Amino acid sequence: MENTAPSDDQEPTYMDLLDDKAADDEAEVAARDGGEVFPTIPIGPASAPAKQPRLRLRQLPEDEFDKAAAAVTRV
Repeated sequence: MENTAPSDDQEPTYMDLLDDKAADDEAEVAARDGGEVFPTIPIGPASAPAKQPRLRLRQLPEDEFDKAAAAVTRV
């Protein structure tokens, strides 16, 4: 198996530095919150949720109320 680490007489290449930076970034992320991973949240004009209609409650007439009460007691 070939060792890809630069020898003492070689200058590190751009890819070596990039790998070191990626490893440092991964170590920093793993150190946060005990290594727990959280999903990313997209931010932009299309990321806001659409408004949902509110539930509107109304007073039931007595006969509808009795039917609803009977249905609830059956469940």
